[in-house]
Amino acid sequence: MASVTLAVAPVAHAQSTTVGSVFGQIAGQAGSQVMVDNASTGLKRTVQVDASGRFTAAALPPGKYKATLLKDGKVVSTVDLDVLAGRGAEAVFEVAQTRQLESVQVVGRAPTIDVSRSENSSTFTAVQLGTLPIATRDLNGIIALAANTTRADTRYAGGVSIGGGAPSENSYYINGFPVTNALTQLGSIELPFGAIAQADIKTGGFGAEFGRSVGGVVNITTKSGSNEWKGGASVSIE
Repeated sequence: MASVTLAVAPVAHAQSTTVGSVFGQIAGQAGSQVMVDNASTGLKRTVQVDASGRFTAAALPPGKYKATLLKDGKVVSTVDLDVLAGRGAEAVFEVAQTRQLESVQVVGRAPTIDVSRSENSSTFTAVQLGTLPIATRDLNGIIALAANTTRADTRYAGGVSIGGGAPSENSYYINGFPVTNALTQLGSIELPFGAIAQADIKTGGFGAEFGRSVGGVVNITTKSGSNEWKGGASVSIE
């Protein structure tokens, strides 16, 4: 009698959970190019501005970028951006136009609302985590920074309640892979605090790529190598 064993490997989720994008619209710049450059990693990407003035550079790893508007190979304007995983960063270029001055109009620009996302979430970068007052330098301490979260009752194995759900109803992801404790459904594997590049705490309205979660979703993006030498040290007293 023969037996067959099937092994199913975890499936990586959509790239939108681990990468971001740069987008924008520039009037009167059709045919120009926008170059997106990450000096730390050396990643460069150039996209074309379409006939309506729109451009999008997708699938960018999280980090600090410089977006440069090029016209006939010459630099017109630059802007610095922070690209976060699962989100788009709008590049707003200041383009000088030569014309006879007839009047001056002062216009205020309100922060752009990202209508492409319906979820409720709080995102914390490594820089923010290094300055915010965190009760415990672990994943539960980071989750507690987000709105609509609270420490769960220690009589029920502790953990964190997100959006009113039980701790066992939360899902955890690292770089798009599910890492929730398969035995107890409570928490996940722990990363060194300094290895976290971005923590995204989703409390509601998240997409179908984050299934099997009645409570909330914790999506962690880890730091990656760069072309810069860095060092650090930390001391923990318990």
